[in-house]
Amino acid sequence: MKARSLKPDLERANPPPEKAPEANPFVAALNLIEFGKEREAERLLLEWRPEDSEADAQRLALLGFVRWRQGDVDAYRVLALEAARKARTSFTLYHLGLALPPEKGLAALQEAFRSYSGDVEGEGRIAYALARVLRRLGRFREAHSWASLAALRRASAYYQLEELAMDLLVGETPIEDLAQQVLPFLSHKAVGPRLYAAWLQMWLARAGGKSVADHVVSLTSLMPAERLVFDLPAIILAVKDDSPALGWRLLRAAKAASGRNALEAALLDLSEGLLRFPQLEAAVHLERALPVLRKNVMEDAFRAQAHLASLLERPLAEPYKLIAEVLRPEVRSLFAPAGVFRQSPYLRTLGNGRLTGFPPVRRRGLEVLVLLLSHPEGLSGPQLAKALYGKPNVEAVKVEVSRLRGIGFEIASRPYRLLNPPAADFLDLKQLIAEGCLREALALYQGPLLPKSFAPGIETLRRELEYELREAVLASQDPNLLYTLAQRLEDDLELWEVVLKTLPSDDPRRPASLAWVCRLRAEYE
Repeated sequence: MKARSLKPDLERANPPPEKAPEANPFVAALNLIEFGKEREAERLLLEWRPEDSEADAQRLALLGFVRWRQGDVDAYRVLALEAARKARTSFTLYHLGLALPPEKGLAALQEAFRSYSGDVEGEGRIAYALARVLRRLGRFREAHSWASLAALRRASAYYQLEELAMDLLVGETPIEDLAQQVLPFLSHKAVGPRLYAAWLQMWLARAGGKSVADHVVSLTSLMPAERLVFDLPAIILAVKDDSPALGWRLLRAAKAASGRNALEAALLDLSEGLLRFPQLEAAVHLERALPVLRKNVMEDAFRAQAHLASLLERPLAEPYKLIAEVLRPEVRSLFAPAGVFRQSPYLRTLGNGRLTGFPPVRRRGLEVLVLLLSHPEGLSGPQLAKALYGKPNVEAVKVEVSRLRGIGFEIASRPYRLLNPPAADFLDLKQLIAEGCLREALALYQGPLLPKSFAPGIETLRRELEYELREAVLASQDPNLLYTLAQRLEDDLELWEVVLKTLPSDDPRRPASLAWVCRLRAEYE
């Protein structure tokens, strides 16, 4: 499956209305791109100088996309920003969202989707872009939902293939059924859908336990040489067990065609690390790739971190555990070594309450675990009862502790203390904040601690956690971190006001931030 294909909806691209389609350079350029003739499309777009500002904006966005197809990510970003400044259409905002770094792109696309509410074509285009960006952020379930919406809005080949791709990652449709649905796209008249379908066919073969070497050869024959580096890690993982020689050949070809910007260098390092795995020297390449990948493509950052954790015999770090949990078993080998998915005891409390590695636990049991984990020195019966119920109901505490012991927890008495404490996300969050790893902390913070709990001790811990995270992010004055936290604590007027002050004037997140500030000020007045 194509990991980061930023294919636009090339079948209907909202051309300027004053010219007939056959005489319209915009439509002609779209058709050239559709059939893999990027150089010809680039010449046409450079020669064409429309007087209408909207037409010129869409020309710039499409020219940026051509540059991306040629491997120039930076040019795509610059041209997409300029296009959006000239005119805000669903086409220019679509490309802006895809060209920006994923967190910024997500904010721009969310605002754009609200703007095009009721416009079926605009909604479909922006929904498709949201699916692509959420996938780059590793938020696969959300991406699946947006891909389905895009396919409902319009039966574009790209939209349908994206929905099939996300179904393969996190859905429930049988692999055999997905393979049948992909087949018609392999003979599509345009290169783009054929390439995407070839990706899916490769992943489906791998998920079905079949050799993929022939599929990889067919796939790369359709792919522009400059684009190979962006999809190389996924190809390497699909082919390296069957044909490592082919993997090394592809890596050499990607190095020859790559422009070697920071992202391309990281992807090449990841690919080499995957090929060398499980040799210890793979760690050098994987560690070097991770910082850049975390900022650009969480999907590939997960591949790097999972293999590094397996190689160094470390636990899988947050927020990669979240990604690992949602993948369907058949496709896990396309991301990580098998050992990474062995389930170990883990208590998830942020935004929900769930325990893995033990039998199911009731909400009150989860509250007991959180309180005991927060007090490793132990709590007396009256202390634990007061934290749970607000009153010294010691007998009720004994019942809850007995239930936990019955499913495998070793809990000492006088004071109550966990002897086999599981790892927990709220403890990981506190550690990340203490270490200053705020980007990772925000990725882990999916919501308040056990939000449905009214236990006094849990409410205190909830407030303390939110305060620690909020103060650390405010002290950083990093606009990306501030905006992410404001989205989590969306009713915090002071936080949104700080976001508005720190965002640059041309940042695409400013309109959404201003809207929140205006709404909250009106509510508080």
